[in-house]
Amino acid sequence: MRKLWVSILGLVLLLALSGCIGNMFESHDYTIKSSVGAGEALPPNSIIEVGMLKDGKPASSLIKVYLEGKLYFEATQTSLTHVFAAKDEGEYKVEVILPDSDVKKELSFKVSALEREVYLDGGKIYYDYLSDDLLSPATDLYIRFYKLNEKVMDNGEVVLERRRLNLLDTDGNNIYDTWEVLPSTATTYDQLWYNIPNPVNQYDTVWQLSYIEYNDNEINLKYTGVSGTYKGYTLTVPFAEVGFELNEWYSRYITTTDFSKHIYGQFMIHERYNSDSKPVFKIMPEKKTVSPGQSLKIFVKAENVADFAKIYDVRYMQFALNHSTMLVLDSVEFPEFMDGLKETGAYNKNDSSVVLYKAFFDEKDESEDATSTIAVLNFTVTDDATGELSASLVYEGWWNTYSNYPDLPNPLIKDKDNSNVDGFVFDHTPVVITVGGEE
Repeated sequence: MRKLWVSILGLVLLLALSGCIGNMFESHDYTIKSSVGAGEALPPNSIIEVGMLKDGKPASSLIKVYLEGKLYFEATQTSLTHVFAAKDEGEYKVEVILPDSDVKKELSFKVSALEREVYLDGGKIYYDYLSDDLLSPATDLYIRFYKLNEKVMDNGEVVLERRRLNLLDTDGNNIYDTWEVLPSTATTYDQLWYNIPNPVNQYDTVWQLSYIEYNDNEINLKYTGVSGTYKGYTLTVPFAEVGFELNEWYSRYITTTDFSKHIYGQFMIHERYNSDSKPVFKIMPEKKTVSPGQSLKIFVKAENVADFAKIYDVRYMQFALNHSTMLVLDSVEFPEFMDGLKETGAYNKNDSSVVLYKAFFDEKDESEDATSTIAVLNFTVTDDATGELSASLVYEGWWNTYSNYPDLPNPLIKDKDNSNVDGFVFDHTPVVITVGGEE
C-alpha cells in the first residue's frame, strides 16, 4: 500500500513538473498594434494609438515614448491601447512593455511638416488608390465619410471623436455641394451611402474605377478605359463640388453594394510645405561685379533641402548648372550638407555647363557641421571677358538640347530604394555678373 502511495505521489509530482516545464517553454507571439506604420512620416499634431498584441489578442501594456532620444511621454497605468499626441517634429521611438516580463517591442516613426504621402500640387490633392481586391471584379461601390475631431478626456487623454458626414446636392445638378455634419448621437442608419458606378460605359468605352481624388474644394472619381475607343485613357467624373478642410483628419468607408468587401482608412489634406519651408535649390554669386582674370565663387544654396531629404530617405542628387563661356570652372567644393550620413560629391563639366553629383551613405557622419550650401563652384573670369556673364540651374524641356551637357541635365533625386523623389524646387532664375571692375 505504501508503495502505491509513493507511486501516486511520484506521478503527481511528475505531472506538476511537466506542467511547469511546459509553461517555461511556452511560446507566444507578441506584436505591436499601432495607427502608424514603422518608419512612417506624419505631420505634427498627429494622434497615435499603440498597444500590444499577444497571440493576436490585445494585452495590457505600458509605453515609453522618446523624441530624439529624450523621454517625451510615459504611460503611468497599463492599458490595452495607449493614445498620445506627437506634436513636435523629429524622430520618435515607442517602447511597448508587457508588465512583469522582459517582453518589449519597439516602433519608430517620424513627425515632420514635410509629410511623406502621395500628395500633388504642393499637398492639397490626395489620390486614394483602392485595392485590387475591392475593384476586382468591377462592381458598383458605396462610400461614406467621417470627420475626426480631437477630444480631451477628463483624465487628460486625447482621443479622436468621429462625426458622421452626409453629402447634399442643394442645387439639384447631381453633384454634391454641401457637407452635413450629423450630431454625435447619430447612428449608422442616419448616415447615407453614396453610389460609385463601376464600370461606366461612355464614349464607346468601358471605364473601370481606378482611384478617387480628394481636394480641398472637390472630389473626383478617376476611371481608366479598359476596352473600346479610349482604352488606356483616364476619365474624370466630378463627384462633389466640396472638399475637405486643410489639416483636419477624415476617414472614408468604401464597400461593395452587397457589403461582402470593404475598406476603411484615414487621410488628411494639407500643405506639403509652406512658403517658409520649401526645399529650394538656388545659386548665389559671391559678388555681382568682377574684373577680367579675377576669381569668382558661385554658391549653390539649398535651404530646407536637407530636412526634406531626410524625410524622403534621399541618397542621391544630380543636377546641372550652365554658365557663360567666359566663366571657366576651376573646381567644385562640396561642404558637409546632411547630418547623420556620410557623403561625397563629384562633377562633370564642359566649357559652358557642369553636372553636379551628391551621394549619401548610411555610415558614420563627418565631424564638420552641416550647412545649407550643397556646392561651391570656383570660376576664373577670362582675360577677354566683357559685358554681362550669367549662370543658372538647368531644366531642359527638349531632348535635342541634352547634347550640350556632359551628362543628363535635368534634376534627378533618388531615395535609398533607388526610386525617384519629387517635391524639390529648383530656382532657374539666372544670376548676372557684370564685368567692369570689382565691387
